[in-house]
Amino acid sequence: MRWWDLRREDLLALTEQAPIYVYNDETMNEIFFDLLSMGVLQGIYYPYGLNPHPQMLQKAFELGASFRCNSRDQISCLKRMFPRIAPERLCLLAGSAVDRADRHAVYSGVNVGMRIS
Repeated sequence: MRWWDLRREDLLALTEQAPIYVYNDETMNEIFFDLLSMGVLQGIYYPYGLNPHPQMLQKAFELGASFRCNSRDQISCLKRMFPRIAPERLCLLAGSAVDRADRHAVYSGVNVGMRIS
């Protein structure tokens, strides 16, 4: 049985307030743990743009995930949230041309990936 089937009544009561997303903490722990414990992976990058809710970012950070960002603003937000985050846990996914911001990220220790169209 799926977790949401077990919590059906609670979840239906929440829908009366507003449209919301609901995540199960235990399921998130299991997913992150399973991915991070795979021997073939050095680590995982949680895509900031997928869900930037502070609790999701906190969960990813606590469980050891790194972050894939699409802008310097996203990197700045993560640095404010996690002042001691190691730069190598951040990856800026750059456009097809490397600009001044991307070079700054490289010099600050942030990984930079390139989009290939």
